[in-house]
Amino acid sequence: MARFVSVFISATYRRLIAILIWLLSFAAVLAVIGGYALHRTSDRMEVEARQAADHFVRLRTGLLSTFDAMHAELTAEPCTPAFNEQLRRIAYRPDGLNEFLYAPGGLALCSANMSRFAAPVALGAPDVDQGLALWVDRDLGFLGLDGEKGTIVLSGPFAAVVPPQKVDLGAARWLAMEAVLLAEDGSWWHRGGEAGVYARWKAEPGFDGFGAGRMRGISCDEYGLHCVAVEANLPALLDAEKGTLLLALAAAALVAAFLTSHVNRLIARHFSFEARFRRHLDPSSIVCAYQPVMELRTGEIAGCEVLARWRDIDDRVVFPDRFIDVIERHGMTLHFTEMVARRACEELSQHLPAGRRLQVNFNIFPRDLDSARLMRIFSGFTGQPDRFDVVLEIIESDEMPAEAQREIEALRRAGIKTYID
Repeated sequence: MARFVSVFISATYRRLIAILIWLLSFAAVLAVIGGYALHRTSDRMEVEARQAADHFVRLRTGLLSTFDAMHAELTAEPCTPAFNEQLRRIAYRPDGLNEFLYAPGGLALCSANMSRFAAPVALGAPDVDQGLALWVDRDLGFLGLDGEKGTIVLSGPFAAVVPPQKVDLGAARWLAMEAVLLAEDGSWWHRGGEAGVYARWKAEPGFDGFGAGRMRGISCDEYGLHCVAVEANLPALLDAEKGTLLLALAAAALVAAFLTSHVNRLIARHFSFEARFRRHLDPSSIVCAYQPVMELRTGEIAGCEVLARWRDIDDRVVFPDRFIDVIERHGMTLHFTEMVARRACEELSQHLPAGRRLQVNFNIFPRDLDSARLMRIFSGFTGQPDRFDVVLEIIESDEMPAEAQREIEALRRAGIKTYID
């Protein structure tokens, strides 16, 4: 743990942390921008696909309208001249459809442009049967249109021939689209656009990763009959939006710089020496050093001066010149003296040999010259009068209080000597 927190204290490591924070912030901001861009791209793809699919919605709506007219207006005997006249009037409607059949049960008997066929034409099983029966891309040679193909749509006994559609799939150069006609069994027919887009969507829908750089989607009509698959080429999109990309990179760099500066200030404030000291000053962080006092006449150790140290969160021992002013500025002097006294009492009581007597000197601050409090703080020593003599050395960091003489005399009566350091 100490090695870990030392990273935040060291100026060298702090510079490395700043670089790391910038890189992480830059990557995070780019990720947010990239996510938003992908979301907008997905929305754009959906809009383009829906607009392209609207062509088929309009086509189906027109077909249904035409079939409604056929069911209402074709009242003559089927395949009679009167019936053919009614069919031609239907064909004259401005909906782009001009070839109709009478084909009950999929057996074509006559058409709008041809009278009764010489022989009925069996259309066979439809390719799609979803409300309307469809024969997709059938040869129209039986209608006299050799070499032409069209889709035959049957509603009841009436059928309409839908010519190949010119679907407008014009989109941005980074977006490929393909319109397809789907059957319930999963088979499909290309209706327009770039062939292969739908097949790739079926193989791997959605986003296939930054390596391939492709993003896919699909939009279908409400019947699931006509769909438009879309595929975005992300490298091409980035190339098309170079200016926006540069702005995004610049914005990410600025935001990362701001976040780095802010986090650096927080780290510096949180791990400053003063903040560390105030936050972690407790009895377990106090280190006592004992400077011996020798009796010159006998050469024996007669006492010691207790020197306070503090163990930083990185396990380094800090000398008083770094923290004394912090203690004084924040009014922690008496509390600090009490912690030092308790630690010294525990250690000296444990290690002082039996039968030995020791004078123990402590430094105290002038502002703390309060006999009642000091007697309580050093009661651990004064409670062992046969082992310890307590001497308090008043350091000259502040002016002596006016009642100093009275307090010193009170301490002397309690067996505590007082010197001025």
